[in-house]
Amino acid sequence: MRKTVPDPPTTSLESSVALQDTLVQASEHVICAISVASQCVTLNPVSHSSKIMRAVIHEMAAVRTLLDDAAVQAKMREHLPDEPRTVH
Repeated sequence: MRKTVPDPPTTSLESSVALQDTLVQASEHVICAISVASQCVTLNPVSHSSKIMRAVIHEMAAVRTLLDDAAVQAKMREHLPDEPRTVH
């Protein structure tokens, strides 16, 4: 069924909050992935897959750092005055 009334436009504050929520949720998934990989290494440290799991842990830790930085930037963005931004 087609919508006859469009949704109202979202304000920058709402979109910033939604972005923060998404970044926090993604960070929580990364933490879970790190925990699972760490547990795999702990259970069988001499297997060939443990080397791969250590690499996964390293990469996911880097992703977590990037997500945390992005969350801080999104939080700072909501305190800035509304001004036109260039979309890249």
